[in-house]
Amino acid sequence: MAARKVPQFLSKLYQLTNSEEHADCVAWSDAGDEFWVSNLDFFSRGLLPQYFKHANYASFVRQLNMYGFHRTTMPKGDQPQGVGMVERFHHEFFIKGRKDLLHNIKRKSKSKRKGDDAADRDDDAGEDLQEMQEEVRSRDCTIARLTEMLVSLGVGPEHLEGIPHVQYPEYKKQQLQQQQQQQ
Repeated sequence: MAARKVPQFLSKLYQLTNSEEHADCVAWSDAGDEFWVSNLDFFSRGLLPQYFKHANYASFVRQLNMYGFHRTTMPKGDQPQGVGMVERFHHEFFIKGRKDLLHNIKRKSKSKRKGDDAADRDDDAGEDLQEMQEEVRSRDCTIARLTEMLVSLGVGPEHLEGIPHVQYPEYKKQQLQQQQQQQ
């Protein structure tokens, strides 16, 4: 069975929340069922640009909301001076040590999202485009590997002419040269 595609946003989020390097402002709860963001200023200016294409905390939170995360804001307890509040985010399938569950997290359909501004829609479209481009590159590589396998098995281009996306660049080049020589 093929692995299910996990959106890039979720993969980067999981990487961010599991990095020991950022434990001072991003941490998992003891139960591992929610992550906490403290020091929002550093998180926005220092971490978001490393993982995402922006430094806008509100956009980050909107993206989480679109994937069904729930947020609560409450004091964490003893905190360093200057860190008064902590944002907590929870999703039933976003659990520490369970990267295998990420494919269960789905983005809300557009009809369920109200109040999106144009910038958010542009961010979504950009992410969608990037994911589609990655899929196309992956499929192109798969097609190239399969084509090479067919050639190695002795299946010639004449048997594959009608199959979409199957190309033999060298064969096509030879055909074109032969046609030009005949003229």
